[in-house]
Amino acid sequence: MVALMSAVGASAVLSNLVKFLSKFKVINNRESEPPSGRNRLVECFFGAACIAPEPRLAACREVLAKIGSLLVHLDDVYDVYGTLDELRAFTDAIGRWDNAFAAGAAALPESMKAMYAAIWTTSTGAADRVMKDQGYDVLSLYKKAWHELCKAFLVEVEWKYQSYRPRCDEYLDNGWITSTGPLLLLHAFPTLNLNLNEAQQQVNACLGNQNNGGDGSIKYPRLVELSSTIFRLCNDCATHKADSEQGDDEPSSIACYMREIGTSEEDARGVVQNTIVENWKELNNEACTGGWNLSSPYGMANICINLARIFHIYHNGDSITSPTDSNKPLVKDLIFIPIVICDTEPQHEGCNGDV
Repeated sequence: MVALMSAVGASAVLSNLVKFLSKFKVINNRESEPPSGRNRLVECFFGAACIAPEPRLAACREVLAKIGSLLVHLDDVYDVYGTLDELRAFTDAIGRWDNAFAAGAAALPESMKAMYAAIWTTSTGAADRVMKDQGYDVLSLYKKAWHELCKAFLVEVEWKYQSYRPRCDEYLDNGWITSTGPLLLLHAFPTLNLNLNEAQQQVNACLGNQNNGGDGSIKYPRLVELSSTIFRLCNDCATHKADSEQGDDEPSSIACYMREIGTSEEDARGVVQNTIVENWKELNNEACTGGWNLSSPYGMANICINLARIFHIYHNGDSITSPTDSNKPLVKDLIFIPIVICDTEPQHEGCNGDV
């Protein structure tokens, strides 16, 4: 995986992504506050490169890095910057997908207007590219997915305001959506360079139309739900301790199990780890028996599996919230350190070669 991209190529991509993110520099920043939104573009590109490492998946890496960067900012909007009334208005604006409404009638603060504009511009651009390259329209699914994510974020905010303690199953039913895995995968799937018939077939069969959930929600494949659940549980394991020490009352699977079972944090972590293992068993079974094409590294199944794999780096801490932790060398080694490739058989003393 590591050897598939050159440091020069990765740096060029990151330069383009920095330009992209700079267009929305006011995201998360109140007029009266210094800039404080988290910029995790490099970390997001690292994740994208691990989810879609093959050279031909450059478009997939690009959209994953862009959407991932926006999701870090969106998480801050719901966790830190927005009041409950503002977040309800913002969620409504995302559901309307109307630029004029978001700019005026929604009465949003400037930071949220910028966030809305970034989401609208990025996903509309991604949908236009799919239409151009693949010949079918995915914008309606993108719009629905953003709204579902924002509604799920809002549920967690309302729990906090109401001092409500969700049950474990209730938390995870909402939490696999707020993991952001479904939205990331939805943007990734159409960029996998499948042939037109196969791509159209898989998108239609797996994602259907925007009413296929019965209640108007997207009905994601079970593979997406399982990989996103693993993502959520790994993230909870990484962030619970730091959040608790900071007095943050955000819900997590560990906190839910501690309350529901009446056990210690250590025992609750054990339960969560067992839950991760069981989800992996089901994920592997679904990938092998659910009619997915595992022979191709460019298929949907492998992208889902890679997403679940990469977020196991969280066992050493949350590298998005705390990028100076032990995961930082992984990012540096993968993206910025050239890999020496020998033209001849390697010698015992090493070899001299160029990247």
